[in-house]
Parts: sequence; structure tokens; C-alpha cells
Amino acid sequence: MNKNILLPIIVGVALLGCFLAVNANFGALKQNLNLERYNRLEAERKLDKAMKDSYQLEQKLSDAKRKLEGIQNIVDEGQSAANELKSTVENTSKENSELKLAIKKMQEELEKVAAERAAAEAAAKAVPATPPPQAVQ
Repeated sequence: MNKNILLPIIVGVALLGCFLAVNANFGALKQNLNLERYNRLEAERKLDKAMKDSYQLEQKLSDAKRKLEGIQNIVDEGQSAANELKSTVENTSKENSELKLAIKKMQEELEKVAAERAAAEAAAKAVPATPPPQAVQ
């Protein structure tokens, strides 16, 4: 009878040991599962934060690009205005030199006319004045 009772007790103890081992493994597995869930949630939180930061940086980059384009437009307008002013200065300088030449020619012509007039007046003084013809009555 001892054998009949001993065998079920051994089997019962073995089953109880297996149950305790499985239960201990299940607890460790559950703890590992909870740790993995926490790590996944933490990774998702960090990913969300990184995506928000990335979006904000993209917005700042687009704003900076827009500002840079505005500055470039202003620089281009300034260069265009500078080129126009340079062209105007060159044209004015050219016109100024042309006007100086025209004034010089006019002064020379005026001096020539004045010399001719002075010569004519001197010739008129040198020739005796003839009385004007008298009208016949």
C-alpha cells in the first residue's frame, strides 16, 4: 500500500513543482512584458516629441528661407538701383562733357564774332565818314 500512496504523492509533488515553476516563469514573463510595454510607450513618447521638434524646426527653416528670399529681393533691388544710378551718373557725366564742349565752341564763336565786330568798328572809324546823300527836292 505504501507504493500505491507513494506514487500519487510523488506525481502530485512533481505536478505541484511544475505548477510552481510555470507560475514563476509566468511572473517573470509578465514582468518582462510590462517592461517591454513601458519601453515601447517611452519610445513612442520620445518619437512624438522628436516629430514635434522636427515639425517646429521645419517651420523655422521655412520662415528663415522666406526671410532670406525677402532679403535677397531687397539686395537685388538695391543692386538694380545702384546700377541705375551708375548708368545715370555715366549719362550725366557724358552729357556734362558734351555741354562743356558745346559751351567752349559757343565761346569761341562768340569771341570770333566779337573780334569781327571790333575789327568792323575799327575799320569804320578809320574810314572817313561820308555824308549821307541828300535827298533831292
